[in-house]
Amino acid sequence: MRDVQAWLSGLVLTAALMVALVIYAPGLGGGFLFDDQPNLALNEALKHARPTWDSVLAVTGSGNAGPLKRPLAMLSFAVNVWLTGMNPVWFKFTNVLIHLLNGVLIYLLTRLLLGRLAADGVPLTLLRARWMAVAVASLWLLHPLNLTSVLYTVQRMTSLAATFTLLGMILYVLGRRWWLGPEPRWAAGAVAMLGGVLGCGALAALTKENGLLIVAFVFLIEWIFFRFQAPHPAARRALAAAHALWFGLPALAAVVWYLLIHPERVVGGYGGRDFTLIERILTEPRILWHYVRWLLVPDIRAMGLFHDDIPLSKGLFDPPTTLLALVEWLLAVGLALWARQRAPVFAFGVLFFLAGHAMESTVFPLEIVHEHRNYLPSWGILLMLGYYGLHPGFGRLVARLRGGREPASEPLLPLRAAVLAGFALLAAGGTWARALSWSDQRMLMMAEVRHHPLSVRAAFTAGRVMIETSERFGRDSPQARELRELARTFYRHANRLDDYYLVGRFGLLTLDALDGKPVDRALLEDLKAHLREGPVAANQVYTLTRLLQDDLNSRWGLPPEVVLEAADALLANPRLSPAWRKDVLVPALQVAFKRHRYTQALAYARGQVALDGRDPAFRLNLAQALYLTGDHDAALAELARAAELDTNGRLAAARAFVESHFRTEAILGKKIRSGR
Repeated sequence: MRDVQAWLSGLVLTAALMVALVIYAPGLGGGFLFDDQPNLALNEALKHARPTWDSVLAVTGSGNAGPLKRPLAMLSFAVNVWLTGMNPVWFKFTNVLIHLLNGVLIYLLTRLLLGRLAADGVPLTLLRARWMAVAVASLWLLHPLNLTSVLYTVQRMTSLAATFTLLGMILYVLGRRWWLGPEPRWAAGAVAMLGGVLGCGALAALTKENGLLIVAFVFLIEWIFFRFQAPHPAARRALAAAHALWFGLPALAAVVWYLLIHPERVVGGYGGRDFTLIERILTEPRILWHYVRWLLVPDIRAMGLFHDDIPLSKGLFDPPTTLLALVEWLLAVGLALWARQRAPVFAFGVLFFLAGHAMESTVFPLEIVHEHRNYLPSWGILLMLGYYGLHPGFGRLVARLRGGREPASEPLLPLRAAVLAGFALLAAGGTWARALSWSDQRMLMMAEVRHHPLSVRAAFTAGRVMIETSERFGRDSPQARELRELARTFYRHANRLDDYYLVGRFGLLTLDALDGKPVDRALLEDLKAHLREGPVAANQVYTLTRLLQDDLNSRWGLPPEVVLEAADALLANPRLSPAWRKDVLVPALQVAFKRHRYTQALAYARGQVALDGRDPAFRLNLAQALYLTGDHDAALAELARAAELDTNGRLAAARAFVESHFRTEAILGKKIRSGR
């Protein structure tokens, strides 16, 4: 009978994996969107990736999503390019396979931890632990909240980091089990634990920075499930020292570094946000409860790509739920600490969920809400759901919490199992429905606007998608005009909702160009004023740089003064960071050269040199701009300086090309006269 049950549990897990594959399939054709564009679709190093050492170095260093550049995630995208080109279908299919692998790892880790409870005296059979692990893994695989970590292509950074983190935790648990066996395997256990925490932790962190949280996760595993038990005092001391070295000291160092020595590295990032550090700290407890509600009540109408319609907390009582959320989390943590021995799964689930959000949902100046942040932390909540849903009776649980005798019967167990199965089917249906909308960007954005009518981001992204979709038809076709008018409606709605996000203004100017209308100077001046004086947001920089690139490709027909005046306004903003300033200067200089606006090109080239005077490419740009504005001697001096700085000869061909043009006085003189 036990063998049959084991076979059935394996069959159910396999079925869950197959169902997950099927329900995600409709979303494979949705293409690249949002952050996929700058990180993948417009990443030149990735687009031209080759299985050569130079190309690998270029791709792994091309990531700008985090301070560590996430080289392993970028390398995984490069493998996709090597095998199938830049086809987003295969990128997404790879993401689905990673998700299925993670589901198996969730099952293995859950089974190992529940097996540890059984070995530690908790009245739990290994067969019951297996079924609980199947339930938890199935819920996690099928839950719609995990969809953005799978079909949002760039979020492979999240799912692949979770792969390494799960592997690391599994290795740690195995190593601890080997230490506690009847014949302890000291060397093998130590290698497994160190390999899991340090080896897999490093791989996870190089995929996405929150992989560093593995040290917090293994500490919780040790503290709650193993309690630093070891056959010898020396082994216990070694465990305590190890956790102090890889968790305690780094955590303390991070607090001291960011809060005492370099607080500007946290506070400074808020210059580009429409919220403050205090507002973020006050808002996040409410957001965490939103995540829990979405996990327990998987209503896909509440989910989405954008959640900027959730109001910020301006104070403890604004809104009143701010203080309530904070108090509730304090009570939850207090209850978890109190129940660590009586209800270890509850304690672990709560603390694991919060630890998983320690980096992205605390003080760092990231967006307030993103669903993919729950990809691994959600396991803590679903672990509780699966464990207590199949726990040997509520009466036994209550008796255990009270320290009394446990009844022999298991009331309502079949009903609770049926409820869990129904929940899994409901979750699968929600994921399938979301995947259907993700199969087409127009369908997705219409769903986003319908479910989040107060979201500025949903509105302006919908407008952009409508414009891009209209390109499939002739510019003067009825379909294109209808789509552009719909885009105009979305952009106007975005402008009414908020003055911070300026993409709506860019979009309206683009629509005027497509419709053959003259530049709306009032709208352009309003846009320039916001760019010059307001807070700087990533979407402003991305939209402007993309429009500059589009101008180089003659895509929209925007008059050059629109993009260049907008660029000048943004470059005049003192809040613009050096990295973003560089991102704007590069395409702006190219547009100025293309449009024969050499005086503007000279200003942009000087701006590049001011950012990094040792970059030979910037010196070469300045040499060209100086020559084209008539300052030949300074141009030749800059050309020599570029040659001096180009120690590896990377720009030798470009320098030779420029120098040959410097010698062609007749041609250059004609260009100079026409451009001045």
